[in-house]
Amino acid sequence: MDAAVNGDAASWNQNGAASGDATNENGAASGDATNENGAASWNQSGAASGDATVGAPVAEWTAPAAEGAKHKLFPHHNTKDGAGVLVQAGGTADFEKSYLEHNLAGGVGGGIANFGKTNLYHTSLIKNDAFHYGGGIFNGGVLRVSSSRVMENGAVIGGGGIANGAAFLDRKDIKAGMVSVEKAEVTGNDALGFGGGLFDLGGDMTVKQTIVARNLALLAGGGIAAAERSSLYLQEAQLVNNGTVGDGGGMALALGVIANVDKSNITDNKAGVFGGGVFNLLSAVTFRYSSVSENLAGFSGGGIFNVLGSVDLTASKVTKNRSTFKPGGVFSALGKVTVDNKSAIKGNDPTNCQGSLERIENCFG
Repeated sequence: MDAAVNGDAASWNQNGAASGDATNENGAASGDATNENGAASWNQSGAASGDATVGAPVAEWTAPAAEGAKHKLFPHHNTKDGAGVLVQAGGTADFEKSYLEHNLAGGVGGGIANFGKTNLYHTSLIKNDAFHYGGGIFNGGVLRVSSSRVMENGAVIGGGGIANGAAFLDRKDIKAGMVSVEKAEVTGNDALGFGGGLFDLGGDMTVKQTIVARNLALLAGGGIAAAERSSLYLQEAQLVNNGTVGDGGGMALALGVIANVDKSNITDNKAGVFGGGVFNLLSAVTFRYSSVSENLAGFSGGGIFNVLGSVDLTASKVTKNRSTFKPGGVFSALGKVTVDNKSAIKGNDPTNCQGSLERIENCFG
């Protein structure tokens, strides 16, 4: 059974035109479509449940569409925010077994722009684009993405997959909110600026049991980029095969970010300049029971590149990373890298830490 808001097309458009791609194969979608002056709210009932499991290093995901179910697609181009769905402040939206595809926003949030509270379960956002931030989803409220896919979306400035918060030259900045991404796939997204997969600007972002893979950012943070006193927490996450022409192939942190990486792997990422795995500037990052391995930097710091920041390795490994110039493992300048006795920095090319401007304890060669 195929159902959509208002019968055929979801009318989540600021100008009143029919727009949006969200459909439900198994249950009727109910809610109110609003313009810029109302709160968008969507609740789907009766949708069959689906399963998503993430394992290391490869995730298995059960697609939300039931076998034989029809799939309606309602592409839309919007010159403002939230081309697919706009959730205003005070509004709520719940998606289950839904699709949002081929939407284009001139502002933020190609698939969804959330300024209220939005929950996604077993939902796919595919090939949406935004001119500014958040090709798949933009958040300025409270967002939860669970057992879902954010794939092949794009944004010009930041957050090809998901963006939390925004800064502008031509309009008022948008304060970041809270984002939780759990048992999801964020893959194949891109941004010309920062954070091909995920981008956080001064907000709170948690990523658990999620694969962030094959994302691309031109300037920094192929997989994840965070800045301006963001709080970032990764647990059992896999950052794999992301890339940037600039710094931080797997992850780029700058300007006061507090990041905690727990039981996660940052593997096979590439940066054209510094920090194939991780680039850290004026921020603090702690790794616990994690691995930074087999990453590549075009210049230096194949594993980790740290400037004016702090890096703490607890029972973690930095191994088999490469760079053109030493060190291939960990580079630090005007900052501090702490390595406990249960951690290892080894097997990096051309050196592990030799060539760093500062001595790194428990690192040899």
